[in-house]
Amino acid sequence: MREIIEPSEYTTTLMRELGHPQRIAILFALSDGERCVKELMADLDLCQAKVSQHLMRLRKLRLVTRRRDRNSIYYALNTPLAGPCLSALRILCSSEPGFGTADAARRQRP
Repeated sequence: MREIIEPSEYTTTLMRELGHPQRIAILFALSDGERCVKELMADLDLCQAKVSQHLMRLRKLRLVTRRRDRNSIYYALNTPLAGPCLSALRILCSSEPGFGTADAARRQRP
């Protein structure tokens, strides 16, 4: 049975969990397509236990999904939830000069 939580509680939990740089790195890695744990370990230079722990937390937030294919489990972004979240993070983390300022926001508008 899925636990029902208030939107503000989910948002607070989401922000806290996304405060870890390795979880952000996993989300960005998955934005290129689904990956198994071994691929994420190699891409991010993390041990299996750390990757699995971070994936478990991201699954609990419903930001990633998984599917089993024989002996491997593949993880992918849960696009309806993670897509907008990653888009916002890309904007916030952009290294473009002046990004995040009012002038940059005006330049972004069509």
